[in-house]
Amino acid sequence: MKLRLWLLTAIVVLANVAGNVIIKQAMLNVPPEAGVIASILQPVAVLGILVLSVWLLLRMWLFGLADLSFVVPVSAVGYVLSAFAGVYFFQERVPARGWIGTVLIMLGAALTGLTEHSSPPTAPPSKPRPREAPLPSRPFLSRPFQSRDRKGAVLPSEPRPQGAVPPSEPRPQGAVPPSEPRPQGAVLTDDPRPRGSASTPTVTNS
Repeated sequence: MKLRLWLLTAIVVLANVAGNVIIKQAMLNVPPEAGVIASILQPVAVLGILVLSVWLLLRMWLFGLADLSFVVPVSAVGYVLSAFAGVYFFQERVPARGWIGTVLIMLGAALTGLTEHSSPPTAPPSKPRPREAPLPSRPFLSRPFQSRDRKGAVLPSEPRPQGAVPPSEPRPQGAVPPSEPRPQGAVLTDDPRPRGSASTPTVTNS
């Protein structure tokens, strides 16, 4: 894994330098009267754009394998190689302070590469969640009678005998349930006559 990381880093650095050199050469070949579109569409410029696109994709892959504090300083070696490429291919003149900065960049990249870096954290394996057992289906039970109190709340369903009056329905005084036959000659509770007295029949003269 260490060798693979360093190999990918070297490819990223070289792709960056190669793309910059190709773009520089393409801009030197463009005549001064050419526009921006003509400069971009020439074959050498298109090749440089493709190389820089590959460099960007490889650098994104490198970010997924190594730390940010490692990739960015080590990739700075490309600045050093770009300075050498400018001198070699385009006969550019680098001042003394430029070479001093180049040496400092090389030393910084070397120190960064020799420093131990943490590996990217790996997510713990996810445990499969137990599937919940489906609840048993219950048949719908119809309730033929539901009593309610004065506020409208449903009272517990209890079998009501035939003719019984629920607690929320007051029964008038002296009323007899239809299921209880009243014996002949029985006196109601609100009758003022004494118990046992017979009622006087009414005689109508014809």
